[in-house]
Amino acid sequence: MSPRIKPPFSILLACLILLVLPVLTAAGAEFTYTGYGANLAVTGSLHVVTLNGEKFILDAGSFQGGDGKDIPPITPEVISGVNAVIISHAHADHIGRLLKLVKLGYENKIYATTLTAEFLPIMLRMSARHGDFGIERFYYSSNSMRRARREGRSARAHSHNNCSSGETIFSPFFISASRDELENRSLYYCPICARMDVESVLRLVEPKELREPFKVAEEITAEFYHTPHMPGSAMILLRDTEGGGSILYTGDFGSGLSPFLPPQEKVSQADWVIVEGIHAPGDTHKVEERQHLRQFVAESIGAGKRVIIPAFVLDRTQQVLHELSVARRDGLLPENTAIKVFSPSANEISGIYAQTLREDRFAAYVSETYREQGPFDDIYQVPYPGDDEVAYGEVAIVSPGMADAGLAKRMVEKWVSDPRTAFVFVSYQAEGTLGRELTELSDSLVELVLKNGTSITGTVVNENVSMVLLDTGVGRRAISRSAIDSIQPGTPTINIDGEIYPVQAAIRRFHGMGGHGDVEQIHTFLADIEGLSAILIVHSDAPVAETLTEYYSTHFPDVEVLAPESLETYTFTK
Repeated sequence: MSPRIKPPFSILLACLILLVLPVLTAAGAEFTYTGYGANLAVTGSLHVVTLNGEKFILDAGSFQGGDGKDIPPITPEVISGVNAVIISHAHADHIGRLLKLVKLGYENKIYATTLTAEFLPIMLRMSARHGDFGIERFYYSSNSMRRARREGRSARAHSHNNCSSGETIFSPFFISASRDELENRSLYYCPICARMDVESVLRLVEPKELREPFKVAEEITAEFYHTPHMPGSAMILLRDTEGGGSILYTGDFGSGLSPFLPPQEKVSQADWVIVEGIHAPGDTHKVEERQHLRQFVAESIGAGKRVIIPAFVLDRTQQVLHELSVARRDGLLPENTAIKVFSPSANEISGIYAQTLREDRFAAYVSETYREQGPFDDIYQVPYPGDDEVAYGEVAIVSPGMADAGLAKRMVEKWVSDPRTAFVFVSYQAEGTLGRELTELSDSLVELVLKNGTSITGTVVNENVSMVLLDTGVGRRAISRSAIDSIQPGTPTINIDGEIYPVQAAIRRFHGMGGHGDVEQIHTFLADIEGLSAILIVHSDAPVAETLTEYYSTHFPDVEVLAPESLETYTFTK
């Protein structure tokens, strides 16, 4: 028989357990992280986290450039047991794979701010046509294909066997391809199938206000905090209200450069922070570049040039329209300058900016000046469908912002060799994109005209009084000074789908519209957070992530700092 515990001691023991148990539970708080995008890369944000055993997905974005080339497709195991998907904002590299998650069987809630929910139908519709879905099985009508080829157009491809446009095909032909590859197969994705894709996601979306905690698991709440990246963008705070532990995900931490947005909100406490790292230490924002952009566009138009501005349809197009409006008000840009916005999606979003965002219900998301004055003047034209002409003396805003697809790419092919055209880039250019290649063309490219009448073009690697060492693109050549008749600025070239184009158009990039906070801004924000024990750096190219790891380790010596690799699981306890 076990010895009997006397009542007084029993009561004392129970009191001790009640006092100690919460401390033990909080000390055992556990956070795990696995990245499926934006790890040692900038785009494709998709972060799987658990807090005390409860599983969540933060963002589900598509990749841009070469960011996703080594990432395996999302599998059903990734979404298994997920309580909720929570979205920071509506840019494609943060929401583009929502459709993939739902196709795999995800059925729980998708949370976003009320303003982000306004943009989701448009942005998901775009992602449905060109999203990261890997290889899929499509079907089409052979008769439609033959007619389309005779008429020089593409035929419709379907992915849903209950699509009202495709279910009447008697004997369909099948093809396995990614959605981006359809165009090369003389096909385009059925808009009815795309709408069905989008509706399958939207039925799960539940909008939430800023700073209002909502339950995402039995003991865990989530809360949105504003960050001035774009309208509707927010940080996400997960907190276990019983067992302890909290995770803050910054999403795209705002730069505060946008005239549309209010200042950054603070978060007072978090145990672990997943923070973006697009900028390296030393990178600083140059708000004066907005003025330089206005001057450059005005000078180019004054010189009779056409100006092409590749810009993302959401927020960057609208900020460009704001700056062009200011240029017209200030007398820099003639009032009769034609400004064309070639994207139907961008024009639809601009309508939301001009009207919906000024409603009282969205007051917390925009600046007071925005509500009073609006985002931009009525200065732009909407070209007819199929129109892709831009005359000299006109400004065109086209998508996408990295010029690696669609109309922006076609305009580069069409006019990059025209000295009377200027291409203006106003956003981040991911590695492997056409925009990145164009904006990185070397200023040291030269053409050596030799005394024997031949010439050699290349980038100067080294030179001295006796020789010039050139990188010709296919190898290095040392050219004796005595063999050189003259040295002239070289004409760079660019390879687009195997065709070489001389780059004679002006290429300029302006950083004044950057939506991402610099390191000093983020450091100041993190320094105000109590209880911080680990910083995970995401949305960062590998070289930048390495310097940021050193920077934050120096400034937060008692905090663990790391840059997670894709598909690796990291566990933290506190």
